[in-house]
Amino acid sequence: MFGLITFALKLVVATIFGALLSYSPKKKLIEEEIIKSSLLCLYGSVITGILIQLNIENNFSVGLGIIAVLFTIISLTQNNSFSKRIILLFSGLVGVVIGLGFIFKAIVLLLLLYYIVWYKKSILDYLDEGIKQSEDEPFKNVSG
Repeated sequence: MFGLITFALKLVVATIFGALLSYSPKKKLIEEEIIKSSLLCLYGSVITGILIQLNIENNFSVGLGIIAVLFTIISLTQNNSFSKRIILLFSGLVGVVIGLGFIFKAIVLLLLLYYIVWYKKSILDYLDEGIKQSEDEPFKNVSG
């Protein structure tokens, strides 16, 4: 019974995290992208969660499950643009991490991905500002 409760919790968390990865308050709401991301995260969580609960002695089956999740996501998203494919791929990977039971690590990964995906302009502006600042500094004569 405890296994069923943890499995259900993993599924709910994976669905919410998958939806969060495609949701941005600054952009127009695209329900189709949110549903795709949520379903792929749920798919990754289901496959790895079931394989973990089988209690097979070696982790070979879990590795094959992760490869199957990645292969399925790559084959399903062949017609999408590169940025959408990466978002959906990482959505599946967040689901895999949740399915393995590492929910807090999935939170950290989700926060990092969310910031990179939706605030990439501010990151690039920060890096560009650092480059301009280093170009403005004069060279010092270090020879004595």
